[in-house]
Amino acid sequence: AEANTYAELIGAGTEAPALVLARIVSDSQAARTGLNEVSREAHTLLQETGNHTATRADVMSYERALVRAQMAYRSFQSALSEVSARDDMDIDTAPVDKELGAFEDVIDNARETADRLADKYASVNAARS
Repeated sequence: AEANTYAELIGAGTEAPALVLARIVSDSQAARTGLNEVSREAHTLLQETGNHTATRADVMSYERALVRAQMAYRSFQSALSEVSARDDMDIDTAPVDKELGAFEDVIDNARETADRLADKYASVNAARS
């Protein structure tokens, strides 16, 4: 049987809590790094002018990346909740909470970037009309 959720995939209800927490942190760091890289590309587009400015495809791709990051964040939170509710859970989750907070901050910044990118695309197209 395949895991249907991230929590099931990493064994949030069955694996050793330390392993589950380490996996959440590792996966969150990877997702945060990926979103940061895509955001750097979006910032480059925001600074470009002329024919090299943001296209509709750029805006849509960035928004898709943002939605996936938000979904990943919710999955990480759900897995953390599941492992935290276990009877054998006796580990401080502060490092995990800190990492998820950092990921949430990157998501918040990406939301602002997505809005700016969409505004730039709209203004460039309005100027071309």
